[in-house]
Amino acid sequence: MAYRDGLLPHGTPVWQRNYWDRVIRDVAEHERIAKYIRDNPMNWQRDRFRTTDR
Repeated sequence: MAYRDGLLPHGTPVWQRNYWDRVIRDVAEHERIAKYIRDNPMNWQRDRFRTTDR
């Protein structure tokens, strides 16, 4: 749709490089991933690669 609607020139990559799909196989894995997503904003304050004060 992005090409058809003129939002991107034809040939522009639209998939994130080095992206891998992952199947969530059980409840424990789902809970671990959900916790990571939930806690990630708080962890960003302590991230050693953080370079701005946003």
